[in-house]
Amino acid sequence: MDPTFHALLRRAIFLRTVWRISAQSFAVIARASPLLSPSRRRASSFSSALRFWSSQMFNVLMGVVSEPLFVVFIVSGMKRFFNLFHSNAAPGKKQHDSGQAGRTELSCRQLDQAEEMYSFEEAIMEEGRPSSTAVAAAMMHAAHLLWDDELKILKDELALGLSDIGDEATLRATLDAMLTEMQQDSTPEFAQAVFRHFRAMAVLRSRYVEDELAQALSRRVTQYVILGAGFDSFAYRRRDLAGVVQVFEVDHPVSQQGKLDRLQALQVELPPNLRFVALDFEKHALVDGLRAGGYRMEEPAFFSWLGVTQYLTEAAVYRTLQEVASLAVGTEIVFMYVVPAAMLDDENQRLLTVSTSSSAARGEPWLSFFEPARLAARVKELGFAEVWDLGPEEANARYFAGRNDGLRVANIAHLMKARVGGLVRTVEHR
Repeated sequence: MDPTFHALLRRAIFLRTVWRISAQSFAVIARASPLLSPSRRRASSFSSALRFWSSQMFNVLMGVVSEPLFVVFIVSGMKRFFNLFHSNAAPGKKQHDSGQAGRTELSCRQLDQAEEMYSFEEAIMEEGRPSSTAVAAAMMHAAHLLWDDELKILKDELALGLSDIGDEATLRATLDAMLTEMQQDSTPEFAQAVFRHFRAMAVLRSRYVEDELAQALSRRVTQYVILGAGFDSFAYRRRDLAGVVQVFEVDHPVSQQGKLDRLQALQVELPPNLRFVALDFEKHALVDGLRAGGYRMEEPAFFSWLGVTQYLTEAAVYRTLQEVASLAVGTEIVFMYVVPAAMLDDENQRLLTVSTSSSAARGEPWLSFFEPARLAARVKELGFAEVWDLGPEEANARYFAGRNDGLRVANIAHLMKARVGGLVRTVEHR
């Protein structure tokens, strides 16, 4: 496929996704409670619409600079919004035709599905709520535990509760609504393939990290740092390691507060070996945050950094890696990254387009993509002595061979491990 045409196609799909989600979300907001007066209903709708739109503006500008198609999409999107707003929120409007009433009821059901699916946007806008990616990862962990083949890649019993979904039936309904929405722009087979990849990658990356952490612990590494921890449940599942390793969860303060609120609601006691480090990777130095959180700078540690790098600029990614590389000899990090579209075949390019567009529409655009060989070379330049890359082919052979549920990772993401220095210093447990 011609690269220029492919770029335009991806941009067009992105724009259509943004406008469709905007129109649906506005319509959901417009269906205010009947208990509100008409004036308050319209005011609430307008305020919420402005709040939603402001969160999308940056993503729209990123995708449409110098794009002539922008005019077409803005006209069609706003026309749809105003039509839906007036039909759902206008006071005193009555339905006289039974057929029209039936269509209105169907529209509300569809909007309910959209509201469920895109409630992630509200989650990242409200204070004390985690990002949509943290919620999605927990949902994928829970779905794997509940419905995939019995040979589990990861057993995360806390994922369902942390996702705040409630129960298995609600999780299934939520995922079904998301799947239905995705099928509108593709085929049922492709939508299922997308969900299998998301589920497989969510459990693979956590399982791989925990396997590599076990190796580090065998070398008497006693510190584990989870960068962008989200709803990672390792410290709460592995209380047997409380006397072996000190766990540091590093994340944005808003995400951390959301996690603490859910842990409290689930009545999950914080383990004694866990410390929280509030940090914005784009604004603050990792080393400073770790030092303030009680990290022992003179001793090696194991770091995990999953599902984060694609949301940061390249400069922020390299800055964080360089900070880790400056730590004690024997320190290791495992991180996930996304490869450029140019390295992928048509099917995986399509999957990448769906992933980037849906994430941008939720207000969390993907900013960075890396070629494995160039990234490995750059990581060594930053100060790491050894680098290993786990691509999808090796990952599927190691973790997904012989499965009957079709669970496999696609080619869009890799996992990389890097080690500081040469020999690992042995530290006696205290």
